[in-house]
Amino acid sequence: MANQLRSQTLIIIFIVSTIFTIAPGYCSRIRMVHPDVKSLIETTCKQTPNYDLCVKSLKSDPESSDADVAGLGLIMVKLITEKAKATENKIDNLLRGGGLN
Repeated sequence: MANQLRSQTLIIIFIVSTIFTIAPGYCSRIRMVHPDVKSLIETTCKQTPNYDLCVKSLKSDPESSDADVAGLGLIMVKLITEKAKATENKIDNLLRGGGLN
């Protein structure tokens, strides 16, 4: 079960990384249209399935204040990786009988 979760986590990270690697031209065009970071975050997050979570996550990272779309993508990958590792640690703890703490 833990190995399956690790595989799924790696797949998600790979997909997100690939999306933001393939679209650098698109990213630079959005930055030209939206020089305001707040507007850039909102415009970018409107293209996601969970706008509120996207905005909250990106604004929680101080590096987002001067990031372009590619930078926002990398920030999101970093945040997703951190959450995935924390989840994996909780699952490992549960499997060892340690409870939710």
